[in-house]
Amino acid sequence: MQIRGKYTFRGQEICAYTFRLLFDTRRCALKSIRQSLNKTGPAPRRHGNTGRKPKHALVFTDVERVVQFICNYAEEFGIPQPAAPRGRDDTASIYLHSGTTKMNIHKLYKESCQEAGVRFVEKSSFQSIWSACIPHIKVASPRDDVCATCEKLRKKLWIRYRKRTN
Repeated sequence: MQIRGKYTFRGQEICAYTFRLLFDTRRCALKSIRQSLNKTGPAPRRHGNTGRKPKHALVFTDVERVVQFICNYAEEFGIPQPAAPRGRDDTASIYLHSGTTKMNIHKLYKESCQEAGVRFVEKSSFQSIWSACIPHIKVASPRDDVCATCEKLRKKLWIRYRKRTN
């Protein structure tokens, strides 16, 4: 049995089509509201998945696995800085070679997870976990990425320049 509804706007009865136009509602949404009203009465509607976690939601072990992978990678390939940047009391930065990218590291992470047969996180989650949990591990820009010999030469040039200008 189908229950007919009356639609009113400012005290005047209108058709369902006009009601939908006025309130910018699709037919399926209006049908859903009508069914909810018939079933539970005038109460707030609740989503069907309320209280359930989606199967793709991040779990602590996923975050832990990402952080551990990046830390291990930085320990193996990173160049630790002697001290934290000026004005900051936190951990000293660790720079990764400028030839690597976060996406390359994600690809390595994904491959290692697939080999181990564990769940992996996608790129966006990987990057957000990286920036939130371990911001002191950074990919060096080509300007920052110099070897010890280049650094010495740069300092010598700077000293010569300062002597000339004084």
